Amino acid sequence: MTKEKQASENMDPQSSANQESMIDAVTPHEGDVVDNDATETTTPRLDAKKVEFKHLPTRAELAATGLNKRNQEFVYQAAELVTDEKLGLPLIQKIYDELLVHQKQGRTAKQIYGTPEAAMGIQVEALKHETQANPYADSNYWDLAVDNMLTFLMLFAVMFGITLLFQKDATVNAGAAGVTSLALTSIIGGLIFALITKIMARQDLGRFMRIMAAILAFVLWFMIYMLVSLLPAAVNPVLSGWFYLVVSAIAFFGFRAWRKRTGIVGGFMGASQAQNRK
Repeated sequence: MTKEKQASENMDPQSSANQESMIDAVTPHEGDVVDNDATETTTPRLDAKKVEFKHLPTRAELAATGLNKRNQEFVYQAAELVTDEKLGLPLIQKIYDELLVHQKQGRTAKQIYGTPEAAMGIQVEALKHETQANPYADSNYWDLAVDNMLTFLMLFAVMFGITLLFQKDATVNAGAAGVTSLALTSIIGGLIFALITKIMARQDLGRFMRIMAAILAFVLWFMIYMLVSLLPAAVNPVLSGWFYLVVSAIAFFGFRAWRKRTGIVGGFMGASQAQNRK
């Protein structure tokens, strides 16, 4: 008799029964249901790192994104529904980002969205709200610059016009109210505030960086405004108050025409200009 066989015969019956019970507990039997979703999603992948898609992802690319297999397949099926990559890629990115976060919490794509078709519908609505939140910033930079130039010209001209009409000693406004100062302030202000609009709309910059950049741009414009007000009267004459009011009226109608031509909506004095779209 071999040593192994002898040890088996000498084993305590109670220990043998306990061992068989342990084996039976961990061994699936016929008819048992194994929840693959729970097994796969409750243990987050340690290599889950966010990926920024440059195009609609393939299965091979999704395998390296940190998503589990079921979420990879879900994103891939959603990507298959996209007919316009330019419009669909941001939706796929948002679905991926959310699944990457929620899978660490043990939530499945089915629990969050239901189906890929439903997920695309949900994300389309979310994207609509985001893009409609600030359509002004989506306009072309030079269109925004002209829009702001006309706004500054209109406001400063009406302010100087009213001041000069009701103020006896107009010489106190000789610097700021000069024709050259008014033109330069409006042009430079339009360029800088269009830049500020674009900076504030950039989501790739942190909130602090956007605010600081906007403050610096505003300070630059204000310094230029102060400097041009120092121009001598020979090159910066102050004209009649009526002249400035006429300029303001022309700038107002120019502003309206420009809004109608470019379709710009929102921004200062433009919150109710939706009807100006072509």
